[in-house]
Amino acid sequence: MLVAVDVVGDVGMGAKRWLEIPGVIRFQPSEMMKLAAPLMVAAYLNRCELPPRLRDIVVCGVIIGVPVVLTAIQPDLGTSLLVSSAALIVVLLAGLSWRLIGFITALGLPLCRCSG
Repeated sequence: MLVAVDVVGDVGMGAKRWLEIPGVIRFQPSEMMKLAAPLMVAAYLNRCELPPRLRDIVVCGVIIGVPVVLTAIQPDLGTSLLVSSAALIVVLLAGLSWRLIGFITALGLPLCRCSG
């Protein structure tokens, strides 16, 4: 549905975020991702041995990254941040070591753009 927004979505409030089923409903698929992304990550991790291995973390990163990027393109930065944070919390609660969490955070800090 997030790809459909980019292709045939309606513009509302200056951004292309909406899908419309004529005469039925107009909705934002990105809002559904706030629930779907953490559920997808949890379903994947449910089948894995815990704590997750690096391969499992990479797969979770793809599961999280695709909807976050598609949502950010709309542009809907707030929702994309909520989707990513909700799904990342599921990964963290799956038993990652604090050392690995700190290492991943340290790798991600240079990617942050600071305004100023």
